[in-house]
Amino acid sequence: MHDLNLDPAVADLALRAMYTIAMADGTMATPEQALIDAAARALGRPSSGLTPIDAAEIAAGVPERKWRERIVQASELMTLMDGQVVDAEIRAVAALADGLGVVDPRLSNLRQIRRRHLRLLQLDLLRRSPMGDWAWDALDKGGLRGLWRYSGQPRGWAADTDEAWRFKSLGLLPQGTLGRAYWTHMTRRRFPFPGEPGGLPAEIVRHDLVHVLAGHDTDVAGECQNASFIAGFLRDDPFSYLFMVAVHCHLDIEVFPNDPSKASMAFDPAFAIPALQRGLAVTRDLYDLDWDYWVDLQRPIEEVRTDYAIEPFNRLELQEA
Repeated sequence: MHDLNLDPAVADLALRAMYTIAMADGTMATPEQALIDAAARALGRPSSGLTPIDAAEIAAGVPERKWRERIVQASELMTLMDGQVVDAEIRAVAALADGLGVVDPRLSNLRQIRRRHLRLLQLDLLRRSPMGDWAWDALDKGGLRGLWRYSGQPRGWAADTDEAWRFKSLGLLPQGTLGRAYWTHMTRRRFPFPGEPGGLPAEIVRHDLVHVLAGHDTDVAGECQNASFIAGFLRDDPFSYLFMVAVHCHLDIEVFPNDPSKASMAFDPAFAIPALQRGLAVTRDLYDLDWDYWVDLQRPIEEVRTDYAIEPFNRLELQEA
């Protein structure tokens, strides 16, 4: 999501916009205040004493389109924080977006959530996500066979023993390499490798490699941190990933097919925002299909982290935030 280096005056306007959305239903829920507090810490601004604001005042103080979009997106995330999406907050976000001249597809997603059009929501979120790009790439490079591999492997319908062995043989690499760390990550959790029945396709290996490089666990809290970290380095519509995971883990709405996890109110801003900040520092998009991770799998993991400016993950520091 590029950077969080806002002019203090713009940062204050953004925080007031988030406050306005949170108060649209008349109350400030604890998770809503937590998002404001975490955002304020990241921006280096106070979170107390905020007052409502309208789009005209924001428009006058925020001429840059990028920051107008970010303010609308932060406001859309705010609508999820109390665990329910209500009409008053949707109307407030719509008025804000209209007044700032921002068209963001998540506004339609909020309406889908409110109307319980959950299958349409799932399809829309997935097609706009990196997973949608990876599916198109699989179809482009492998035709229907490639698409079958991509969609069928997680369901156990397709398998490739040669591909499975290529990934499992990473366990033969020396300790300290990224490939050996990935192999350990997968085997400790008894995750199937790409090519095995039920395994994720090779394109989605990028997700688990981010877990390994960033140091986030694979429980629900870790997935929220990982998603926030990913949103930091994504170059194409980064908010799509953050919003999608927040819907999945905070509202307990199924987004990812065959994901058995159940989670409610699991998106904790005190952990997610620092993870986003770490992701912002990363120097390349690790979800980009141009990243040939096979080259990096052979390298020392600390060397890869250094080359891509992946800062150490300090759990204690996050807990004290």
